[in-house]
Amino acid sequence: AAFADSGLTYLAIGDSSSQGYYTEGFTEGMHGLGDYSSKNSYPFLFRDFLAEKNGCDVTFYQYTVQGMRTNELYALLDPEGAAPYLDGYSRIHIANFDKSFKALYGTDIKTGFQSAVKDADVITYDLGLNNVGMYLTDRLIAIADGDLGIYADDSISLIYDQLDKETADACEKLKTVVSAALRQLAGDDSEMLEQLVDLFVYSYASFVLYFDKTIDKIYNENPDGELLVFGIC
Repeated sequence: AAFADSGLTYLAIGDSSSQGYYTEGFTEGMHGLGDYSSKNSYPFLFRDFLAEKNGCDVTFYQYTVQGMRTNELYALLDPEGAAPYLDGYSRIHIANFDKSFKALYGTDIKTGFQSAVKDADVITYDLGLNNVGMYLTDRLIAIADGDLGIYADDSISLIYDQLDKETADACEKLKTVVSAALRQLAGDDSEMLEQLVDLFVYSYASFVLYFDKTIDKIYNENPDGELLVFGIC
């Protein structure tokens, strides 16, 4: 086999769904980083499959983080490009991820992710759920509480100028559909309706935008690696 002598490197990028969330052996860890994943999660099983299939040792990076969105991955892989567009959720989570990552691996999280992406022979990518999962839920609670907190500056306007025409047009259609669906919930509160519509549109648009950007970045940094995409929401 091609890797029999040199071995291969496998990088798992993902969120809690890549960690075997609440399967046997799963443990809540330090900001949910991958070292606390269940050995029954698919990245561990896939690592064993790669080793058996190729007859070699596998260097395994389980860089999966609970709550991670495509936004945060882009900020880790392209900090300069992402900096003007970071929302409140990203700023808080990346700071927390970094402290934990340094404690576990001895380097900052941006360096760790960038280095692993360049070195990996195989990468699995499993992000998107939290763009409309944890983020949407947390921000809905903030809207209901009347205190946006870290989400005060989050809006589709933050990223709108980066969207291609197809995505921008889809956002306009989504605004119409969501507005009609939520009007009864918001009642006469036009400000709440505006916030709810923006939340759903921003969650969708940020996933599409940063999925495309992160995939492009991975291919640019590692054109010879094999990229497998899982679990698109």
